Amino acid sequence: MKRQHSTLGPLCPRSRRTLAAALAANLAVAASLLCGGTAAFGATAALHISGKPPVSSTAGGAYVFRPSVSGLPAGRTLKFSIVHKPVWAQFNGSTGALWGVPNSVGTFSDIVISVSDGISAAALPAFAVKVSADPVRISGRPAQSVTAGARYSFRPAASDSAGRALSYSVWHKPAWASFSIATGELSGTPKSSQTGTYAGIVISASDGKARAWLAPFTIRVSAAKTALTPSANASAVNALMLAEKHPGDVGLESDPAVVHYENFAQPSVAAVVARYESYVNAAGMALVADHPANSPSTRAMRFTAGGKHPATDLYKSFGAGYDELYFRYYIKYEGSGPWHHSGLWFGGYNPPLPWPDPHAGERPLGNDRYSIGLEPISTFAHTPMDFYVYWRGMHSWMAEPSGKDAYYGNTLLHDAQFLPQSDTWVCYEIHLKLNPDPADGSGAVLELWKDNELVRTFDESGPFGFWVRDKFCPTGADDSACTVYRPKNPDWVRLDQRWRTTAALKINYFWPQNYNTSSANSSLLLADMVVARQRVGCTVRK
Repeated sequence: MKRQHSTLGPLCPRSRRTLAAALAANLAVAASLLCGGTAAFGATAALHISGKPPVSSTAGGAYVFRPSVSGLPAGRTLKFSIVHKPVWAQFNGSTGALWGVPNSVGTFSDIVISVSDGISAAALPAFAVKVSADPVRISGRPAQSVTAGARYSFRPAASDSAGRALSYSVWHKPAWASFSIATGELSGTPKSSQTGTYAGIVISASDGKARAWLAPFTIRVSAAKTALTPSANASAVNALMLAEKHPGDVGLESDPAVVHYENFAQPSVAAVVARYESYVNAAGMALVADHPANSPSTRAMRFTAGGKHPATDLYKSFGAGYDELYFRYYIKYEGSGPWHHSGLWFGGYNPPLPWPDPHAGERPLGNDRYSIGLEPISTFAHTPMDFYVYWRGMHSWMAEPSGKDAYYGNTLLHDAQFLPQSDTWVCYEIHLKLNPDPADGSGAVLELWKDNELVRTFDESGPFGFWVRDKFCPTGADDSACTVYRPKNPDWVRLDQRWRTTAALKINYFWPQNYNTSSANSSLLLADMVVARQRVGCTVRK
């Protein structure tokens, strides 16, 4: 049968600039743009596109719009196009989604989103987005902990582009704290009887017409430590960190709370790798005469990777595994990389495996696996450190997840000052307590210390944060991923820590590594690695 040809009909009033751009981008769609309707080639049901794009936004806020399409015949694929896309926006040709964070004020006009299945096409009427300034801004990183008897103080930074005076408010103020409506300062000294967790604290600034809020945050008040005397009882001794019980780490390896201990005291690389279930690239490992201060060992292990040998690692299985563990290790990043997955990973497989099987790009189901890594988050020099996490509650880097590469490790800290400190020994400790009830995430804890200073605690009390695709931005997050792309009105949530949906999934492996896919080699040193069932702490001087 001879194929019929469409007729465009008489021209309708339309911006010539919009029409010319559409003709250049998609001839079939241009027919639809002429009259805001549908061009159909052949006897077939016509496409229809609909939706009301937001016509206003604020600089620094999120703009998101996705149209709806109907009338698609079976077996055809949609392709979306756009003309006059704002410079600050991104566009998905598969879904028609338009999104971004405006970085300047002004009006962005004659935007047209269209769709075609190769036979017929349709377009939305041209629209404009007016971007205005957000007059009130507030920022700051409140401390998350304080010791009873010590003073706590936090004062946010705020501004008003209209020049109006600001006043401040607070919700869920701790009973031991005072608050200034003139400066926004929250301060006070908790007593020993006021230890505990104070969650959901929110500070806002207002100019009388507009208001901005900090993310809800939590302050944990801990009891002050008391010095132990020779008559201290056994329970007090057991409350010490393991490193305090074993100054210089002497005898630490034999402590009943220790699951795995590695100070690279073996005579050769071959003797080291023999202690592990699997390893990669022993030729990239070297025992070197370098070690952290106070270390009982005189050596560390250098892991070199890159070029033809991108992976150098050790893998230790703990068999059936544990529900809660602490991982303390010392690391020195030599030079500035390049890095990829360079640091410590651990997690769980169900059933346990004698080798790593990370399933890059795939989200775990909850009954099969999860993994947690701490590493530099990019190959660039002086890049921050962050968690790199796979679990059932992870988010995708895609607006519409699809395929087998829709999920890569989620980052959780986003602290621009949390840097790897090249050529310096640093002590890190990570604590993971899996959710006791597989039905929900309550009771789970993820914590991180650097040189014995608490960096972040994630538990059921907080912190609150918001998601930017695959990035969780907790209270105080200050890198560009969480500041430049912060939504105007974030959906503040706690991190979903339902690591597992079955009690059979445990913490059962330990995986120190340097994985570097660059053609240039990079090296890092590891030393004094301890896995234990209670807090370890950094090595104490003997």
